[in-house]
Amino acid sequence: MEERKKKYKFLLYDLDHKDIRDFHKDISNKLVGEIFHPENLIEVLNILKKDGQFIIILNTSDLNEKNLDAISRIRLVNQDNFVIILSNQINNEVTELSKRSKRLVILQRPMKEADVVALFCEKVILGGDVYQREHPRFDTKEMAYLEKVNGGEYSSGTILNISKGGAYIELDKKIQISRSDSVKLTLSLGNDKERVFMAEVAWADVPSAQKERLGVGLRFVATKK
Repeated sequence: MEERKKKYKFLLYDLDHKDIRDFHKDISNKLVGEIFHPENLIEVLNILKKDGQFIIILNTSDLNEKNLDAISRIRLVNQDNFVIILSNQINNEVTELSKRSKRLVILQRPMKEADVVALFCEKVILGGDVYQREHPRFDTKEMAYLEKVNGGEYSSGTILNISKGGAYIELDKKIQISRSDSVKLTLSLGNDKERVFMAEVAWADVPSAQKERLGVGLRFVATKK
């Protein structure tokens, strides 16, 4: 596992050429490995020509024609690199492209950016498959703990998929949980690593004797810094 981790380098680049040093710092603090912060597209392309595989994190507010062209040029350097695009909006052209590729994911704001990006990177590094669908989402089987913010009820469970805005978890214990309940989701990534997300319940199965596990759909919510 550690041997595979050493194969990946990280490249963070803002397609809009804005000053996002705080964003870079926030994400960089959650990544382990060599990290590059190029200032222009030429520098990006030169870095990507180096040996090794990259996880490329691209930030933009608008997937316009110029930025789409830059993304294409970046991907052409090495099709084995993994690309994560953070954007304020999703372009249909890129959505269709990402549906056909396991190595390109679009995350649309609002979201808890650093934690979600770090989670995607962990999944790539640990060898998980990431599939882009109508919304950025991948199937997984991660152990997690869900705790109600008010009331204190909690249960372990398994996350079966996670997206830019939420997750689906099946709980081991049938707790009393309803739509709009505020919860804390703690996701175990192995090697004593955890990610914590604040969320609200979008929907929940009705507990019954026929269902062994309780399915819950979660919507991530922004947290105040």
